[in-house]
Amino acid sequence: METCAKQLSYDSWTFIPRLERVKDALTILVGNNACLHTPSTPIIAAEGSVQVTSGPEVINIDIEMVSSPPPCPGYPLTISEDIPGIHAYPILLHSRKTLPWTVMISDESVVLVSKSCQKSATTRTIGAYPTPNKKPFSCISCQQLHTNTTVMGIRHREINGAHENTPWAYLSTVGLHAVATQKNHEINLLKLQALNVGRKLLVWNQQIDGWKRLAIAIGKEDIPCIRVLMAVEMHNGYSVFSMIQKVDQAAHRIHSPKDYQEADFEHGYLILKLGGCAAAEIAS
Repeated sequence: METCAKQLSYDSWTFIPRLERVKDALTILVGNNACLHTPSTPIIAAEGSVQVTSGPEVINIDIEMVSSPPPCPGYPLTISEDIPGIHAYPILLHSRKTLPWTVMISDESVVLVSKSCQKSATTRTIGAYPTPNKKPFSCISCQQLHTNTTVMGIRHREINGAHENTPWAYLSTVGLHAVATQKNHEINLLKLQALNVGRKLLVWNQQIDGWKRLAIAIGKEDIPCIRVLMAVEMHNGYSVFSMIQKVDQAAHRIHSPKDYQEADFEHGYLILKLGGCAAAEIAS
């Protein structure tokens, strides 16, 4: 059997299922260790006469010599040494689409098993499948998962990073944690901005209300030299509420704004020259 497999370049594991059936049949017929007797075989002699062999040939068969192939280990999802498969696998993807594999998750690894798995390992590998350090290899169906577009996308997103518009079902647990952290940061930032805008609007409303009150006060009261009062207040940088207070004092004649014209300055200068400082203070 081995010689035929080598000469014909066949995979020896392809004969394993047939040998299993032969093994089961022999077990039923003769047991684990049995002797098969071959019938007498006629032999044609040189003279043309028929001769029969002297006795039956005994063939000893040990059923245990027919070994079964190891089971298929599946396709281990490995991204890199720094990124274990359990952190890279998007488990929510199973709820989004029908996948051609089942997943086995442990504490350290993630193994994908094709739904068309042949259940037995093989000694051959396809071209794109990364050759592991030891044999046997996964079956051909499980090896083909390496070139599956969904599996390639999983590896690409974990190595190069996922796009910001990637659906959440395609993200791994690490990617979902990063998205949740970013969303929380954005929400907190928007909350702080809303508080700042609210405080600004409150101050602006107070300022608008103050200017309205000032306009009403100026319109109701007849205040002399109101223009001078407003000019002095704005020049000194007072707020609108300070202006309202000054206008109220001027309306009750508590504060008297002065409007000095050129004639007033000339009159004061004349009194200063004629009567001195005492007369100028009285005139003012």
